[in-house]
Amino acid sequence: MNGIRCLQLFPLLWLQRYSANHSSSFSPTQSLLTCEAINKPSIQSKSVSSLGSPSISSGNLNMENIPEVDIDGRGKFKYIQIKVKDDSGNEKLIIRGHRDAGYHADILERVQSHYPNLRCDCPGGGRILHEPDKKKILVYGYSMGFGRGDHEVTVAILKKHYPDYNIEWNNEGY
Repeated sequence: MNGIRCLQLFPLLWLQRYSANHSSSFSPTQSLLTCEAINKPSIQSKSVSSLGSPSISSGNLNMENIPEVDIDGRGKFKYIQIKVKDDSGNEKLIIRGHRDAGYHADILERVQSHYPNLRCDCPGGGRILHEPDKKKILVYGYSMGFGRGDHEVTVAILKKHYPDYNIEWNNEGY
């Protein structure tokens, strides 16, 4: 199965879960800021519909086909910034946030499984409070595994996709 090996200090529970689900392991004392793809072919048939993003095959994959924003329609949830890069050096910063993600790394792993031919790096994350009835989004907090995302950049990207929303950010909370 495709995945991401994140050499970061995650809570012990996450390390135990990661080790149990992946054939390779790592020591939490290794260099702590590198993520690398673990490419194994079995996941390539997995459906993209669980992310709400369009299905993209290897044949028509380019940066323009990758949605810049994919967040849940309401609620409070974890989010991450992901820098997606292809073999030609083209790159794009995308935002992903989902309520069903137990850990920020789950979001990164999910995205990498849908785009196995691209390099995905996470510069940071946090949380989003999305209130569609009030047309309001708050970006805040940090990821214990990846660190604090640049919320100002996240807000700028979200404003392009939610132009009639009041979108704010702060560095408070977890």
